[in-house]
Amino acid sequence: MPQLVSGALLGLQCVLALDPFRPGNGATQYIPGSCRPVSRPHDADESHARAFDAEPGDLLVLAAATWHRSGRNDSTANRTAILLSFVERWIRPMTGPPEPGRWAATPKLRLLLGIERPAETINGVPIT
Repeated sequence: MPQLVSGALLGLQCVLALDPFRPGNGATQYIPGSCRPVSRPHDADESHARAFDAEPGDLLVLAAATWHRSGRNDSTANRTAILLSFVERWIRPMTGPPEPGRWAATPKLRLLLGIERPAETINGVPIT
């Protein structure tokens, strides 16, 4: 992100392992405590990185500001997971929406994919 934001916890990143996660097959890497204070890690911080060594069904929950990345998969097998992100409504995803196509053909699908946002409401009443 070009500008770092600090203060309250703005979001959670969750990784649900569907396959075993090991350092050799691309296990998620993270730097413990890197969300406090919010700052960019230095190259030396990489030596403090840990791998999410997990079995299928294990869940890693991180403050979204924690520095994390996918590890390198040197194995011949896929390593799959479900990624979940919980953020304040005003935070936009860091990735762009998918290319136009049939999957975004209806308003409901565009809302589900995050291409469009529903109107802001309080108890179902639109905010103007």
